[in-house]
Amino acid sequence: MEAKGSILSTLAKQTLLPKGTMRALRARNICQYNLKFLIQTTKSKDYGKMSRIDGRQANELRPLAFVPDYQLHPLGSVLAVCGRTRVVCAVSVENAVPSWMKAQDVSGGWITAEYQMLPSATNTRSTREVTKGKLSGRSAEIQRLIGRSLRAVVDLEKLPGLTLHVDCDVIDADGGTRCASITGACAALERAAAKLV
Repeated sequence: MEAKGSILSTLAKQTLLPKGTMRALRARNICQYNLKFLIQTTKSKDYGKMSRIDGRQANELRPLAFVPDYQLHPLGSVLAVCGRTRVVCAVSVENAVPSWMKAQDVSGGWITAEYQMLPSATNTRSTREVTKGKLSGRSAEIQRLIGRSLRAVVDLEKLPGLTLHVDCDVIDADGGTRCASITGACAALERAAAKLV
């Protein structure tokens, strides 16, 4: 792994790779390594004998559930349940677009996301980020990930002059909050889009 990393670093320093490619290559190498490990693990004779604290087998997914229209007021909402992780995802609409879109004369609409964990979502209470005055790096990264994931699958040209605000609030966290948030947000967005059309 050292050799590959140094080769990638050398290429990046020599500017043979476009900006941002270094991160993508590292991520790809990590994914390839994890995939090899997963394949080796599943071929192991002990694979089927492993179990988890909640009694699931190593190859068994957490139970999934989606409760539509969980909230009254948003255009679309879903309670996403992944095992003991629960996330409320809601979509609200605003008849405006961000100022940068107007300034750059960008057509279509926009989707933005917010992610937050309730203080009591984990076994030890966390402080509300609003009282700290700024978002944690973790929350900022996750809400950017949610927004980018949704914008990647939606034709923004079909939302002229609209901004869809997607709120993901984790009420119980037991792992997998990113995946539960993206999946729940996608389901809530679908419900909201059906009402917009």
